[in-house]
Amino acid sequence: MDEPTPRLVTLLLLGMLVSMCHSKEPPAVSYALTSPDGQVQVTLSDRNQELRFDLRYGDDTLFVASPLGLKVDQTDYSQNVRLTEVSQATYDSTWQTINGKQPSVRNHYREYRYAVTPQDRQQVMYELLLRLYDEGLAYRYVFTGESVQDSVQIDAETTQLNFTRDYSY
Repeated sequence: MDEPTPRLVTLLLLGMLVSMCHSKEPPAVSYALTSPDGQVQVTLSDRNQELRFDLRYGDDTLFVASPLGLKVDQTDYSQNVRLTEVSQATYDSTWQTINGKQPSVRNHYREYRYAVTPQDRQQVMYELLLRLYDEGLAYRYVFTGESVQDSVQIDAETTQLNFTRDYSY
């Protein structure tokens, strides 16, 4: 069998490189989110066309590679998705309690809002809203008027929190 010529090897390598550059799948996106004081840190990504997030508090990793998603109207909104649009805002307000241990409560957080779209289309399926407080994290799925006409039936929430240790008492 004849040995391939250096020119043939070069052409094959060049062809492989060009085909990798023209891949239809967009690269995974990863975002670093922080609370106002920087202690709560979330890494959010759409790697492998699935939404996943990690949570750290200071130097302690609380959970890793935790999937986010919903099954709505018999459609799995956790697979073949990507993050497209993002907005960020910081809120800081105080409200008075009627009767509680403290007369006032500070409501201070950073809010991150992401549009979640199917891998093959630009239509927004839903928005993922994350709020990072100095003391913790809250998340919510928001279905916009574009993605829902009247109402939806949530079949299952596929979000999981993969804790790194047993935090039970």
